Amino acid sequence: MSDYLVITHELELIKNTVQLCPNGITIDEIMRHLNVSLSRRTVQRRLVYMQKEKIVYSKGNTRSKKYFITTATQEQKEASTQFFESIPLSSEGHTLRNTLRVAVEKRIPVTYNRDFLDQYTPNISYYLSNEQCEKLAELGKINVPEQVQVAGTYNKEILSRLFIDLSWNSSRLEGNTYSLLDTQRLIEFGESVDTKSAKDAQMILNHKDAIEFLVQSPDEIGFNPEWVEFPAACGVN
Repeated sequence: MSDYLVITHELELIKNTVQLCPNGITIDEIMRHLNVSLSRRTVQRRLVYMQKEKIVYSKGNTRSKKYFITTATQEQKEASTQFFESIPLSSEGHTLRNTLRVAVEKRIPVTYNRDFLDQYTPNISYYLSNEQCEKLAELGKINVPEQVQVAGTYNKEILSRLFIDLSWNSSRLEGNTYSLLDTQRLIEFGESVDTKSAKDAQMILNHKDAIEFLVQSPDEIGFNPEWVEFPAACGVN
């Protein structure tokens, strides 16, 4: 084990030991509670580091010094409370939050219902009611605009990104000087670059329209040799 991991493990053990003693604990008591063999000098160095990092703090003189775990100040607690109280929650959310605020040792233990598990038959019975299943199915539906009914593309943001990326790359291959950011501003906001030719802007928009046509009308597209321009070097008439 590396030195870093060893030190980290020792710090964690000391922290856990101090945390178990809200009324404070001396260095001798820490050493008695530790499950590993550490010299007094090592424990002292670890405690000095933890005080510097504000993980623990001490009270008393050298002989009777006790160490305490550092907790949040009242000001920090109030700021944290105000932040979480500002988050809008449903009545169920408030109930759940209040339940989670209760210390673990003060919570009412809840055991599982064995009969509930025994009554379940895989692929036949269901833990959720039909009403719950229907509600979850409704929440899970993706609202796709009619004009974006595309195989493999059911997200408007993905479609927008597709228009931008493909239009830019297709135009770039033909010597277009627009950058990716310029292309995005042109397609999304209709803003062309004054210092670049109108031909470059039109080329990008033409590519965007062509991609949009392919995406929105997959069932209407067929292969037509007249649409394909073969270079003479290919030997195709």
